[in-house]
Amino acid sequence: MPRKEVNGGADHVPPENTAIKRLRSQLETESGDSRKLLASPTDNPICSIQHDDSLPGLVVVWRDYATSRQLRFVYEYLLQLIELRNISKILYDDTALRTIAADDRSWILQDWMPRAVRAGFRASAHTASTAHFVGVAVNALATGAPAGIALRTFDNTSEARKWLQDFEVQLRPTTPTILIVDDADDTRELLAHLLLREGYETLSVPGPAEAMALLEKVRPSLVILDFSMPQKSGLDVFAEIRSDARLRNVPVIMYSANDSARESAMRAGIDAFILKGSMDWSALHREVVRLAGPGTLHKSLPDVPPARAKDAG
Repeated sequence: MPRKEVNGGADHVPPENTAIKRLRSQLETESGDSRKLLASPTDNPICSIQHDDSLPGLVVVWRDYATSRQLRFVYEYLLQLIELRNISKILYDDTALRTIAADDRSWILQDWMPRAVRAGFRASAHTASTAHFVGVAVNALATGAPAGIALRTFDNTSEARKWLQDFEVQLRPTTPTILIVDDADDTRELLAHLLLREGYETLSVPGPAEAMALLEKVRPSLVILDFSMPQKSGLDVFAEIRSDARLRNVPVIMYSANDSARESAMRAGIDAFILKGSMDWSALHREVVRLAGPGTLHKSLPDVPPARAKDAG
């Protein structure tokens, strides 16, 4: 069966997101095995990770007991591979794994899986562990998996592999998700309404701190960012986004009530600038489609009165 190393060189190593960096700093002082995991995420005492063309997808073999931090580091690393390589399937060999703590099960279900679905992950097959508590944990993951993920357990690896090979990933149009960052409640609500009407999914937060906390968990298709906010400027938030390797290519639209902000925004590398005081929805919509693609959800929402849309700001 054709397998190959996940990392074929420095250019193939996934960029580290904020969560990976935080776990790395914690694992550096945890144990010798943790340091080996950090040195070689795809081949270490905790697990091995390979790409298998016959699935096609990743094969993860757990080798021994994994601490909570080790397990979460491996899952965050897998998520980066999913995003980088467009991976939709993972085959897990859990036979040597001793346990998965309840907190880690909840984290996988409620935090990791939704992010993985958004990144394109669709199916995983697990070989049953000989440890009773791991079997219970994997079954809990299977029954609690969110919509969009098929998860099955099998008595042996060959059965798991066969099921995963036969699993047909249903490719559905991806609905772009747009994050709105603005301290003005009315503007956020208006933009969210207009974008939902055009078939986009929206997330909105009132400030930079909330935005960066959300961006640790979500990689949106586009960010719409206010230039002036109380906590810090939109340019500061933009700089933080660009400094994160996982978010570096997420396009950003900035708006401001002051047209003098246009030059500094464009010089910083903003993808588009819109004047907020007399916001032209058609111009903003053109930029949204250009940078994030067309909306794919079809929702029937009442029209926003034109005067309100024009005066938003």
